[in-house]
Amino acid sequence: MPLYDFGCRNVDCGTVIEDLVPVDIKEILCFKCQSPAARLVSMPAKTASLWGDSCFGINGTFNRGLGTHITSRAQEDAICKERGLVREADLQTHWHSDNNKRLQDDKAALDKVSNDYHAAVLSHGDDPERHIKACTETFPANEMLAQAAAHDASTTTI
Repeated sequence: MPLYDFGCRNVDCGTVIEDLVPVDIKEILCFKCQSPAARLVSMPAKTASLWGDSCFGINGTFNRGLGTHITSRAQEDAICKERGLVREADLQTHWHSDNNKRLQDDKAALDKVSNDYHAAVLSHGDDPERHIKACTETFPANEMLAQAAAHDASTTTI
């Protein structure tokens, strides 16, 4: 919950109260006179990393992730943008769970193909060309060409 300032509306009291309250609370009771106290406009917090840096020190700091010396959050943002990097905080809400689900689905599909291939190899017994036959059964050329074309179409940038 955020910390807000409240001013007592009773002219005789005039107490200013600091309190942790939910965002939607606009008014509380004054603890001295029990009159309504309205939420005041507070001074915004200074964000050091954007306005001149107490977290980066006087001469900046070396960012190991980027492999370079930086002096401000703005410079760090510019480097990230130039390199095509995205901060984790800027990812979509369910990015991690969606990505993990996609990876699990991909692994399951690969496991199925591997199991199909090994079953096909075993079905050909002692035939010296059993691996070639298993490949042609498991990976038909027309399906592989269709998958390659779909992959190329999905990775093509304009």
